[in-house]
Amino acid sequence: MKKRVFSLLLVLVLSLTLLAACGSSAEEKAVDDKSAFLIGTWVATTAEYSGTTVDAHDVFDGTFILIFKDNGDCSMFVDTDQAIVKWVMNDDGTVTLTGDDTYSITFPNDSQTTMVVDVHDVAVTMEKDTEG
Repeated sequence: MKKRVFSLLLVLVLSLTLLAACGSSAEEKAVDDKSAFLIGTWVATTAEYSGTTVDAHDVFDGTFILIFKDNGDCSMFVDTDQAIVKWVMNDDGTVTLTGDDTYSITFPNDSQTTMVVDVHDVAVTMEKDTEG
């Protein structure tokens, strides 16, 4: 009888341990309700420096694209260069990109389709690609 009770307790403890180990916590997710809109492709449209705004294609020889993934990675394409950087949504609603450099992203008027990336004192406006 003692062996049977001990066996049942052991099975119960192992089952609970297995269930707890397979679960996921909110801390493990890079994406939550506040940052889900970020996932996808963003394309540079304009760049502003010292009060002068120009078409982004004139600054970046054609391309500046960010592709945000739900695992916290972001693929950054600038001209012919590509890099993988990490992104994090901050408590104040801004986003920080971290790689070789650190970039700050804001969302004008709490927009979920327009962002402004600060790239070495150049404010690059990007629009979400909703077709892709």
